[in-house]
Amino acid sequence: GLPSFQYKINEKSGIGISWKIRAMSFGQSTLNSINLFKSDKIDISEIYNLPSIDNVTGVLNSWQEFGISYGRNIYANKNHRIDGGINLKYLRGGVSGFFEFNRLSIVYDKDAHQLTSVNGDLTMIFNNELETISDEESFDIFNSSGVGLDFNFSYEYAKDNQPKHKKFIGTNYTFKASTGISDIGQIYFTPAYD
Repeated sequence: GLPSFQYKINEKSGIGISWKIRAMSFGQSTLNSINLFKSDKIDISEIYNLPSIDNVTGVLNSWQEFGISYGRNIYANKNHRIDGGINLKYLRGGVSGFFEFNRLSIVYDKDAHQLTSVNGDLTMIFNNELETISDEESFDIFNSSGVGLDFNFSYEYAKDNQPKHKKFIGTNYTFKASTGISDIGQIYFTPAYD
């Protein structure tokens, strides 16, 4: 794992420093295009039976996060406890891109056992870092920057006779619920122009 650090300031609050490398991807497809990928085995000789791809889109983003966190106890009594935390992040964007296939159709000659034509529209958009890597000009992918924010709250309820766990300090509750919002912010990517 990547290094992180936590420090307890007092009984009610603490700080932390973290470093993460993250990636997120998303894809969607029309129903006819999904049928193309349902089969466990696709034999090239049967490719002529496959449906055309109406639309397939995908997005990929990768980045590093350098975070400083602060958490504290907001309220506590014998049975109830509320904690909150915030994480401020400096973001370094990595590879980012988008692709879309539209109306992709494949013609396969059964007798010659070869593809005779592939037709359709392909759109690709990606950031400058990916282009410099593909051109072997640079291998530094984390050049774009931005800022981000996470925050969360948790609530714990403990019965009067809740047994204390000596081995697991801090888990002495009957019920716990938490909520939060992550990844508020943005990264400014430099687009590749060609």
